Amino acid sequence: MSTVLVIEHDPLVALGNLEQLLCGKYEHVRAWEKPQAVDRIIEDIECGARPFPSAVVILGGRMNAYADEACPWFPATRHLIRDCAQRQVRLLGICLGHQIIATALNGSVALAFPENRECGITQIRWENKPPTLHADESALWDSLQETSHVFADHSDAVSELPPHALVWARSQRCVHIMSCGTVIGVQFHPEVTESIIHSWAQSDPQTYTQDIHDEYALHRDALFDTCKHLAQWLLGPCTQ
Repeated sequence: MSTVLVIEHDPLVALGNLEQLLCGKYEHVRAWEKPQAVDRIIEDIECGARPFPSAVVILGGRMNAYADEACPWFPATRHLIRDCAQRQVRLLGICLGHQIIATALNGSVALAFPENRECGITQIRWENKPPTLHADESALWDSLQETSHVFADHSDAVSELPPHALVWARSQRCVHIMSCGTVIGVQFHPEVTESIIHSWAQSDPQTYTQDIHDEYALHRDALFDTCKHLAQWLLGPCTQ
Protein backbone atom coordinates (compact mmCIF):
# COMPACT_ATOMS: atom_id res chain seq x y z
CA MET A 1 0.00 0.00 0.00
CA SER A 2 1.26 3.47 -0.83
CA THR A 3 2.00 5.48 2.30
CA VAL A 4 3.16 8.92 3.35
CA LEU A 5 6.42 8.89 5.32
CA VAL A 6 6.28 11.32 8.27
CA ILE A 7 9.50 12.37 10.00
CA GLU A 8 8.99 13.80 13.49
CA HIS A 9 11.92 15.57 15.17
CA ASP A 10 10.50 16.67 18.50
CA PRO A 11 7.87 15.18 20.87
CA LEU A 12 6.36 18.66 21.29
CA VAL A 13 5.72 19.06 17.55
CA ALA A 14 3.32 16.28 16.65
CA LEU A 15 1.15 15.38 13.65
CA GLY A 16 -1.85 17.26 15.02
CA ASN A 17 -4.55 17.67 12.36
CA LEU A 18 -2.52 15.60 9.90
CA GLU A 19 -3.07 12.49 12.01
CA GLN A 20 -6.75 12.65 11.11
CA LEU A 21 -6.41 14.04 7.61
CA LEU A 22 -3.88 11.48 6.35
CA CYS A 23 -6.52 8.81 7.01
CA GLY A 24 -4.07 6.29 8.49
CA LYS A 25 -2.07 6.16 5.25
CA TYR A 26 1.24 7.11 6.81
CA GLU A 27 4.37 5.64 8.37
CA HIS A 28 5.52 7.58 11.40
CA VAL A 29 9.22 7.92 12.27
CA ARG A 30 10.00 9.49 15.66
CA ALA A 31 13.58 10.34 14.82
CA TRP A 32 14.52 11.50 18.33
CA GLU A 33 13.73 7.97 19.56
CA LYS A 34 15.42 6.19 16.63
CA PRO A 35 18.13 8.51 15.26
CA GLN A 36 19.25 5.99 12.60
CA ALA A 37 15.75 5.24 11.28
CA VAL A 38 15.88 7.67 8.34
CA ASP A 39 19.31 6.33 7.29
CA ARG A 40 17.93 2.78 7.36
CA ILE A 41 14.91 3.75 5.28
CA ILE A 42 17.19 5.25 2.62
CA GLU A 43 19.43 2.16 2.69
CA ASP A 44 16.40 -0.10 2.26
CA ILE A 45 15.13 1.98 -0.67
CA GLU A 46 18.52 1.94 -2.37
CA CYS A 47 18.89 -1.84 -2.04
CA GLY A 48 15.34 -2.48 -3.22
CA ALA A 49 14.07 -3.77 0.13
CA ARG A 50 11.27 -1.20 0.24
CA PRO A 51 9.61 1.15 -2.24
CA PHE A 52 10.10 4.88 -2.22
CA PRO A 53 7.31 6.54 -0.20
CA SER A 54 4.39 8.00 -2.13
CA ALA A 55 4.91 11.31 -0.30
CA VAL A 56 6.91 12.68 2.64
CA VAL A 57 6.16 15.07 5.51
CA ILE A 58 8.95 16.65 7.57
CA LEU A 59 7.57 18.18 10.73
CA GLY A 60 8.88 21.04 12.86
CA GLY A 61 10.97 21.14 16.03
CA ARG A 62 12.71 23.37 18.54
CA MET A 63 16.20 22.75 17.13
CA ASN A 64 17.64 24.66 14.15
CA ALA A 65 18.15 23.40 10.61
CA TYR A 66 21.94 23.07 11.06
CA ALA A 67 21.82 21.02 14.30
CA ASP A 68 23.38 17.89 12.79
CA GLU A 69 25.36 17.04 15.92
CA ALA A 70 22.28 17.06 18.16
CA CYS A 71 20.10 15.54 15.42
CA PRO A 72 22.21 12.94 13.56
CA TRP A 73 19.26 12.08 11.28
CA PHE A 74 19.39 15.53 9.61
CA PRO A 75 21.92 14.55 6.87
CA ALA A 76 19.75 11.58 5.86
CA THR A 77 16.68 13.84 5.93
CA ARG A 78 18.38 16.25 3.53
CA HIS A 79 19.33 13.27 1.33
CA LEU A 80 15.67 12.24 1.26
CA ILE A 81 14.60 15.78 0.31
CA ARG A 82 17.01 15.79 -2.63
CA ASP A 83 15.75 12.36 -3.71
CA CYS A 84 12.15 13.60 -3.61
CA ALA A 85 13.07 16.62 -5.71
CA GLN A 86 14.84 14.42 -8.26
CA ARG A 87 12.07 11.79 -8.39
CA GLN A 88 9.28 14.41 -8.37
CA VAL A 89 7.77 12.91 -5.22
CA ARG A 90 5.57 15.19 -3.12
CA LEU A 91 7.20 16.43 0.07
CA LEU A 92 5.83 18.89 2.61
CA GLY A 93 8.22 20.53 5.06
CA ILE A 94 6.64 22.35 8.01
CA CYS A 95 8.46 25.13 9.92
CA LEU A 96 11.80 23.43 10.71
CA GLY A 97 11.04 21.06 7.83
CA HIS A 98 10.65 24.08 5.53
CA GLN A 99 14.05 25.33 6.68
CA ILE A 100 15.71 21.92 6.23
CA ILE A 101 14.42 21.94 2.64
CA ALA A 102 16.29 25.20 2.10
CA THR A 103 19.54 23.78 3.48
CA ALA A 104 19.15 20.55 1.48
CA LEU A 105 18.64 22.36 -1.82
CA ASN A 106 21.43 24.96 -1.52
CA GLY A 107 19.51 27.72 0.21
CA SER A 108 20.24 29.05 3.69
CA VAL A 109 18.54 29.84 7.00
CA ALA A 110 19.04 32.79 9.35
CA LEU A 111 19.10 31.65 12.97
CA ALA A 112 17.40 33.36 15.92
CA PHE A 113 17.04 36.76 14.30
CA PRO A 114 14.65 38.84 16.44
CA GLU A 115 13.12 40.39 13.30
CA ASN A 116 12.13 36.90 12.12
CA ARG A 117 10.18 36.06 15.30
CA GLU A 118 6.53 35.28 14.71
CA CYS A 119 4.19 33.61 17.19
CA GLY A 120 0.48 33.19 16.81
CA ILE A 121 -1.87 34.10 14.00
CA THR A 122 0.11 35.68 11.16
CA GLN A 123 -1.19 37.29 7.99
CA ILE A 124 0.35 36.23 4.68
CA ARG A 125 0.10 37.76 1.22
CA TRP A 126 0.23 35.81 -2.00
CA GLU A 127 2.62 36.37 -4.87
CA ASN A 128 1.55 36.18 -8.50
CA LYS A 129 1.05 32.58 -9.56
CA PRO A 130 4.17 31.25 -11.34
CA PRO A 131 3.35 29.88 -14.80
CA THR A 132 5.89 27.06 -14.35
CA LEU A 133 4.09 25.17 -11.57
CA HIS A 134 3.41 21.47 -12.18
CA ALA A 135 -0.27 20.69 -12.71
CA ASP A 136 -0.84 19.18 -9.24
CA GLU A 137 1.02 21.98 -7.48
CA SER A 138 -0.93 24.51 -9.55
CA ALA A 139 -4.15 22.92 -8.29
CA LEU A 140 -2.84 23.10 -4.71
CA TRP A 141 -2.02 26.79 -5.20
CA ASP A 142 -5.59 27.41 -6.34
CA SER A 143 -7.05 25.50 -3.39
CA LEU A 144 -5.02 27.55 -0.90
CA GLN A 145 -5.95 30.98 -2.23
CA GLU A 146 -8.40 31.63 0.60
CA THR A 147 -5.61 31.15 3.13
CA SER A 148 -4.85 34.62 4.47
CA HIS A 149 -3.95 33.82 8.08
CA VAL A 150 -1.74 31.04 9.41
CA PHE A 151 -0.38 29.98 12.80
CA ALA A 152 3.37 30.50 13.18
CA ASP A 153 5.93 29.94 15.91
CA HIS A 154 9.54 30.49 14.87
CA SER A 155 12.55 32.79 15.13
CA ASP A 156 14.63 31.13 12.37
CA ALA A 157 13.67 31.74 8.75
CA VAL A 158 14.80 30.98 5.21
CA SER A 159 17.18 33.81 4.30
CA GLU A 160 18.33 32.58 0.88
CA LEU A 161 16.05 30.59 -1.39
CA PRO A 162 17.28 27.45 -3.11
CA PRO A 163 18.05 28.00 -6.80
CA HIS A 164 14.87 27.90 -8.90
CA ALA A 165 12.63 27.94 -5.82
CA LEU A 166 9.27 29.65 -6.32
CA VAL A 167 7.79 31.85 -3.60
CA TRP A 168 4.04 31.40 -3.14
CA ALA A 169 3.36 33.59 -0.11
CA ARG A 170 5.11 35.78 2.46
CA SER A 171 4.40 37.46 5.75
CA GLN A 172 5.84 40.87 6.54
CA ARG A 173 8.93 39.10 7.90
CA CYS A 174 9.74 36.05 5.79
CA VAL A 175 8.80 33.54 3.10
CA HIS A 176 5.93 31.36 4.30
CA ILE A 177 5.32 29.09 1.31
CA MET A 178 7.87 28.04 -1.32
CA SER A 179 8.18 25.22 -3.81
CA CYS A 180 10.96 23.45 -5.62
CA GLY A 181 9.03 21.28 -8.05
CA THR A 182 7.06 18.80 -5.93
CA VAL A 183 8.91 19.80 -2.74
CA ILE A 184 6.93 22.41 -0.80
CA GLY A 185 7.91 24.19 2.39
CA VAL A 186 5.61 26.14 4.70
CA GLN A 187 7.02 28.24 7.52
CA PHE A 188 3.73 28.09 9.44
CA HIS A 189 2.09 25.16 11.27
CA PRO A 190 -0.95 23.89 9.33
CA GLU A 191 -1.14 20.86 11.65
CA VAL A 192 -1.56 22.87 14.85
CA THR A 193 -4.43 22.00 17.20
CA GLU A 194 -5.66 23.42 20.46
CA SER A 195 -3.93 20.63 22.40
CA ILE A 196 -0.61 21.33 20.64
CA ILE A 197 -0.89 25.03 21.43
CA HIS A 198 -1.63 24.13 25.05
CA SER A 199 1.56 22.03 25.22
CA TRP A 200 3.60 24.84 23.66
CA ALA A 201 2.11 27.31 26.12
CA GLN A 202 3.19 25.12 29.02
CA SER A 203 6.79 25.22 27.77
CA ASP A 204 6.69 28.98 26.98
CA PRO A 205 3.97 30.65 29.09
CA GLN A 206 5.41 34.15 28.68
CA THR A 207 5.01 34.07 24.89
CA TYR A 208 1.70 32.21 24.77
CA THR A 209 -0.62 34.87 26.12
CA GLN A 210 -4.40 34.54 26.19
CA ASP A 211 -4.54 36.66 23.03
CA ILE A 212 -2.72 33.91 21.10
CA HIS A 213 -5.23 31.31 22.30
CA ASP A 214 -8.17 33.59 21.43
CA GLU A 215 -6.86 34.38 17.94
CA TYR A 216 -6.31 30.68 17.27
CA ALA A 217 -9.91 29.92 18.27
CA LEU A 218 -11.15 32.65 15.93
CA HIS A 219 -9.27 31.16 12.94
CA ARG A 220 -9.47 27.45 13.86
CA ASP A 221 -11.77 26.39 11.03
CA ALA A 222 -9.82 28.22 8.33
CA LEU A 223 -6.53 26.80 9.63
CA PHE A 224 -8.01 23.30 9.48
CA ASP A 225 -9.12 23.88 5.88
CA THR A 226 -5.57 24.86 4.91
CA CYS A 227 -4.23 21.67 6.49
CA LYS A 228 -6.92 19.64 4.71
CA HIS A 229 -5.88 20.98 1.29
CA LEU A 230 -2.23 20.12 1.99
CA ALA A 231 -3.16 16.62 3.21
CA GLN A 232 -5.28 16.00 0.10
CA TRP A 233 -2.33 17.01 -2.08
CA LEU A 234 -0.05 14.62 -0.15
CA LEU A 235 -2.52 11.76 -0.47
CA GLY A 236 -3.01 12.23 -4.20
CA PRO A 237 -0.46 9.52 -5.21
CA CYS A 238 -1.96 7.11 -2.63
CA THR A 239 -5.28 7.13 -4.48
CA GLN A 240 -3.87 6.63 -7.96
